Amino acid sequence: MLNYLIRKKTHINSGLRILYTLVLIALYSNVLKIWIGSWATLASDVALVIALSSLINYRWNPKHSGSLTFIFVSAFMLILLSAFELLNENISNHLYSLIEFRKTFFQLLMLFIGYAYFDPEKGSDEGVRLIKFIVFASLPLILYGVKQFFAFDSFDAKLYSLMDSASDTNRYGNTIRAISFFSGPFHYGMFSALIFALCLYLERKTAEKKFYALAFISIIGVFCSYTRTNMACCLIVIASFLLLSGAKEGAYVKVSGVRAILACLGLAVAGLLFFSTPGNVNLGNSQINSLINSMLNASEDTRLTNRFLTWNQAIHLIELHPLTGNGIGSAGDTLAAHSVAVNWVTPHNAFLKVTVEMGLCGTIIFTLFFMTVFVLCLKNSIRNPASLPLVVSVTAIVLINMMLGSTLGTFPVMTLIYLLIGAVCKSVESALPSRKGYDD
Repeated sequence: MLNYLIRKKTHINSGLRILYTLVLIALYSNVLKIWIGSWATLASDVALVIALSSLINYRWNPKHSGSLTFIFVSAFMLILLSAFELLNENISNHLYSLIEFRKTFFQLLMLFIGYAYFDPEKGSDEGVRLIKFIVFASLPLILYGVKQFFAFDSFDAKLYSLMDSASDTNRYGNTIRAISFFSGPFHYGMFSALIFALCLYLERKTAEKKFYALAFISIIGVFCSYTRTNMACCLIVIASFLLLSGAKEGAYVKVSGVRAILACLGLAVAGLLFFSTPGNVNLGNSQINSLINSMLNASEDTRLTNRFLTWNQAIHLIELHPLTGNGIGSAGDTLAAHSVAVNWVTPHNAFLKVTVEMGLCGTIIFTLFFMTVFVLCLKNSIRNPASLPLVVSVTAIVLINMMLGSTLGTFPVMTLIYLLIGAVCKSVESALPSRKGYDD
């Protein structure tokens, strides 16, 4: 695999090499937790700062795109506003508030780095190269999670002991959820779902069938995470690629009737799994039975219904300080034991988390940023129709996880997504006419 990654290295520009290095550091800094604890991921933060420091004289958005200007400004404002919220009077433990900041909006720096170092003018396959590297570099982490699920050992026990979250998060009944080297099963599940979508995109873009095998490994990783949220995401990813595949370069997507029917059936099955309660099924395997029956009876599962309680608690905190917020960390998932804030909640919803911590102003900026990025990615898919199902899939993965979890602190998943957004921004810019004052 290493030979594959470095093959034809003379054709890889220096910017892409820098992005490869940052991807590797982001992916594998978690492995360092075994030796230096939860501070290991600071290696990724240091790498981001070093990469950004060389861009002091970089010319941002030279074609004056209105969309890119808004994305850059809103991302920068989110970083500044979240940093300012570290000083909120509600925060009582500033160290862990700082940790929460670096896990969330500090990672937005990767958007700027991805934009600056990605160069689509070096060749039309630059984006494919970057995604291939992400997929192949991620495989060992996914495979280790699969191993962990089926053959848990003392080394894994040490990994789980380093987690900040409650021990019951790592279990579903008698089943131990896989985490690989991540901070929890939901992080690992979301990571595997993202790689699953990237694999399907690469198969469609390159017609190399090996990516089906890699996609299969990724979806096994999602199963081993034992997170229903990301199992649902995978169903939507499959439906998206079935429904939106078939277009050629430079052509609009043509939807096959058969694919449309299969996609709709898949979505219908997903809906039935999550909104009906037909009872229990027995497929001869206790783990599979537990997972399927938990989905069939989701409305009775306290893990889901408790979300409504935490949402109400979050709304109460928002009402206390609707404009100024309660400070970064006041809605952090794993910070209860560290007394990070006087008023604190785990909202299990990214939009509520932003509102609790940064007030309505932060939420408005964040929502507009998210919407602008989505529209920009859709515009880019007109030139590259093969990317349309990927855009829809990644958006679904992020949105669904945001609705049921804090998500913004899902490291390094969000870091990779910000990198891809930065690459899309540069691709859109490269297609714009070269004239001063142009605004799309």
